[in-house]
Amino acid sequence: MLQYEVDFDILELEKKIGVVNALKAYKANESAVYEIERIIKTLKDKCDFTRRESLYYTQDKTKIQRFKEEYKIRKAVDFDIEFLDKNSTKDKFSFPIEAAIYSKCGGAEIDPYRFAHELIKDSQTRGLIVFENTAILKYQHKDNKVILYTDKHKKITAQKVVVATGYQAKN
Repeated sequence: MLQYEVDFDILELEKKIGVVNALKAYKANESAVYEIERIIKTLKDKCDFTRRESLYYTQDKTKIQRFKEEYKIRKAVDFDIEFLDKNSTKDKFSFPIEAAIYSKCGGAEIDPYRFAHELIKDSQTRGLIVFENTAILKYQHKDNKVILYTDKHKKITAQKVVVATGYQAKN
């Protein structure tokens, strides 16, 4: 699932990083979905990429006004969205909704495993070298390069390194 929304709505994110940066984060994520779509079009395997709509909703009546404020902020920066209330959703969904923001675009689904492997295959045709199942014990930056030291007593020198470890990577 690819979405422009992050773990916090804009109103909540604004408290953490300010409204300008919150909006930049949302817009960057929206652009990322479109960029992934652009990349997919260049690959042999389309990795089941499909554009999707999304629904951000609440069942809590006390949050209706907050959703209206969130909607206004998103709409002001040109997200393709629609505000939905209890009346407009009762015949469309099988669960109760008090307020919702329906995003008409900016979301997608993809097979991430296939996408990662397709990106690697494509990049290897352009010179990428993959060191699979290689533990990096330490690294250092030197002369605009990164030097990595492996558990097999080897040294890898690169211009760029992707650290793919999950949510948090060691600094």
